Amino acid sequence: MKIVFMVESVTMAHPTRSFELATSLIQAGHKVVFAATESPLFLKSQNHGMTWVDLHEGVASKVFLQALERAALPYTVKGLDQAMREDLQVIHQYQPDLIVGDMRLSLQVSARLSKVKWINLSNLVWNPESDLGYLMPEMPATRIFGSGIQHLIPRRVLEKIIDANVQVFNQFRAQYGMSALQSLKHAYCDGDRNFYLDLPASCFNMKVSENHRIIGPVLYSSSTAMPEWISELPENQKKAFVSMGSSGNQKSLEKIVHTLLAEGYIVLLIGGDIQWTSRRLFMSTFAPVKELMEMCDLVVCNGGTPMTYLALSMGKAILGIPSNMDQHLTMKHLSSLPLVQSLRSEDLSYKKISNSIHQLMQVTKQEEIIQEMKSEFSRWNSLKIFVREVESFAHIVDTPKVSSQIETVKNTETHPID
Repeated sequence: MKIVFMVESVTMAHPTRSFELATSLIQAGHKVVFAATESPLFLKSQNHGMTWVDLHEGVASKVFLQALERAALPYTVKGLDQAMREDLQVIHQYQPDLIVGDMRLSLQVSARLSKVKWINLSNLVWNPESDLGYLMPEMPATRIFGSGIQHLIPRRVLEKIIDANVQVFNQFRAQYGMSALQSLKHAYCDGDRNFYLDLPASCFNMKVSENHRIIGPVLYSSSTAMPEWISELPENQKKAFVSMGSSGNQKSLEKIVHTLLAEGYIVLLIGGDIQWTSRRLFMSTFAPVKELMEMCDLVVCNGGTPMTYLALSMGKAILGIPSNMDQHLTMKHLSSLPLVQSLRSEDLSYKKISNSIHQLMQVTKQEEIIQEMKSEFSRWNSLKIFVREVESFAHIVDTPKVSSQIETVKNTETHPID
């Protein structure tokens, strides 16, 4: 079977988790075409036998992250239409049996026009059946007045404001005679199958639609070489792993690192930059995250699923510092777990960070909690489940030739993609 992955790399979470899933399909004997915007070179170097395609249309990571800082979304009807036409070119050239999309929101039209079924990758926080609601993300108003202003806006009003973002997708869909979507969550989860890369919904009392599946967390850690300073790390001293990733609030690092040093931690800072030094502060741009986390007692991150799930799989305590909507929802989603605490990035103080650290360290003294968390992850082989679900779904997929469908879209060229 030939599967085309189409990935919009607005943050590193999307290409890395999709790469792991694509690799599992190759190992199961399937052919994979991996089409992505801003394809990371460190992933391309690991190829594993897949065909790589560079996508040029779509939202750039820098543009996406800048929009999130304003609590906005950067999508336009024109941009979605251009991405959709590029999708059709790839589909026409490679004639897949199945499409897997990760944050490639143009597929809600292009996959239907090509009549190739597609699987959408997402997280449970965007499940339309969830009553999790929305949280006000970090934005100019919360930075000025503090996060307390979110309590002045009723939940239903906030939902209407955020769900108004679905209008651009509905305008895009209307051009091709497709029905309107109810909410932003529906726009993020509109695949013929929707795969959630999370722990089971039963852990969080959440319903899931019939055509949605829980695959389990996809754990990714780069194979980067260890930093040169690894041999200099003191033994038998408590350590904290700190990284805000590609989408976290880097400005929060000063307070986080300062507090950790004051609490006596050795700090391993990955992907951030502090303009001062300490003999207990070790910094690196890239590093093998899993191996460094294993050495640490505490993980401080942006609260997104990649690092949060990786840390939880090892039974590590996590202090999440979310800023965008996805990170805030993830932290709310996981807040029932005793190993997880969260602080809003715009309300950080040395005292709040210190108090959270102390509370988490008390929890880590309870070995049964750590073992329970490790056991929960060990029960999930997300890669095996993914392959099984893809193969099962393929049996009910009727894939016609796509060239005639593509011709119905005016001005869509079908020359090969470089």
